[in-house]
Amino acid sequence: MTMGLTSFFHILKPSFFKALFNSIDILLFFLFAFIIFQSIYFSSAFIALNLALFVVIFISIRSASFSVSFINYLKNASTGLLLAAVLLLIILGPPVDRWVGGIHPNTFGAICVAVVGLSLFHKGFLKDIIFFIAIALAALVSSRYAVVTCFIMFFIYNTINFSKIGYNRFFFYSAITLFLIGDVLLNRSNSLIFDILKVSDSGRGLGSGLSGRDDLWFFFLPQFLESPVIGYGFRSRASYIGSHNGFLDIILQQGVIGSFLFFSYLLVFLWRSALDVFNKSRKEYRGAVLSILLGLIFGAQLQPQFFSFGDPFGVLTLVCLFARRGFEYDDASAPSGDVSSSEDGVSTLVGRRK
Repeated sequence: MTMGLTSFFHILKPSFFKALFNSIDILLFFLFAFIIFQSIYFSSAFIALNLALFVVIFISIRSASFSVSFINYLKNASTGLLLAAVLLLIILGPPVDRWVGGIHPNTFGAICVAVVGLSLFHKGFLKDIIFFIAIALAALVSSRYAVVTCFIMFFIYNTINFSKIGYNRFFFYSAITLFLIGDVLLNRSNSLIFDILKVSDSGRGLGSGLSGRDDLWFFFLPQFLESPVIGYGFRSRASYIGSHNGFLDIILQQGVIGSFLFFSYLLVFLWRSALDVFNKSRKEYRGAVLSILLGLIFGAQLQPQFFSFGDPFGVLTLVCLFARRGFEYDDASAPSGDVSSSEDGVSTLVGRRK
């Protein structure tokens, strides 16, 4: 149905179709078709409704990213989420056994991850300030996946844009890194990092260690073998025991067919994003998207879901995956008169737009 509608739309408005959709979106269309098959196979209106919402989110994000104001929405979301996290601590009080009121520490950590990810679209030292506040909040509830994910995003982004760090930032970051390394080497049992990550806390799970999810991962293989080809249905989390790993849960839901389509889309998107970063002169926005996604891929190994329609972690994933690769923000910030090439191959004279 989705492919039929898009084909009809393509016939009516081919130029708009080419601007709105990427060539790799054909993988998503096949995934949508497979999910329709799942809804029929399982006779599930729930799967069909979730697919409809999925398609609406995809089109909405893609359409919104055409505007140069899109970057401002992301910046405002970062500041708003950070303010919300601080207000939650003020209203509900400090964490008790890692919980902030009735909010699970990893849910609170998801807010911090989204704050840091979206802060990469800010300029100057504001992103640094937001990063340190957010990572301190994640450490306060000892959300280990959030702390590490935030660090990975921030580190990759600054590595990509190393030339713009400046001497002051470089020495500041180096001093903090050396302090943490020295703290681990000299205070093995009482180091700041070990205290935040609570590496040996048995209360996190039978396996604890660095994940605390080891015991849940053992449920994956037996369940997968029961329905390996078509899975348990898109977002049908009540049909299986969750493995607390976003990628494993996608495989359980989508089976071999749907997982192949989704992960193919993800890998091609990452590959093309990396090429953009290394081949384009203006790469702040592109670098931010790639940094966020690589961080989220790590965090998803310790999260129940890689993408979702509710929590900030999952929504941030969808924003990065579905936003347009042409990036009007990068084009609009180019020097007047520069010619930049959009993703559909149509050259745009930025100076004229200004």
